[in-house]
Amino acid sequence: MRPGRDAEITLKTLPGRTLAAKVVAALPFTPQGQLATSGEIPLAPNPQTVAQPHGVLLELVDTDAIPSESMQSIALGRIPGEAVGSGAIYTDSVTATLLIRRIMVRMQAWLNYVLPY
Repeated sequence: MRPGRDAEITLKTLPGRTLAAKVVAALPFTPQGQLATSGEIPLAPNPQTVAQPHGVLLELVDTDAIPSESMQSIALGRIPGEAVGSGAIYTDSVTATLLIRRIMVRMQAWLNYVLPY
């Protein structure tokens, strides 16, 4: 997740659209570092712990792909804070799966029409 890597994201608020992006930075947090409202202290990770997602700061490359007519209350190029979706960061390793992941990201973008939430 080095800065400058290519990435693509899809957002549930923009079904059918795939947005190109660049990695700006990997953020130093994971969901494991958050405390539960119950007050329970989280367990320390061990070798059997499943990896958690990382925070990554992305910069949109093609802000023109965000249509202003579908987001009338939001300025062009702005995405609401509650927007969720999926994406991929493309690296130099395992390049054989790059095409498959690109197809999966686009399929998810179209599935957002069918399963918006």
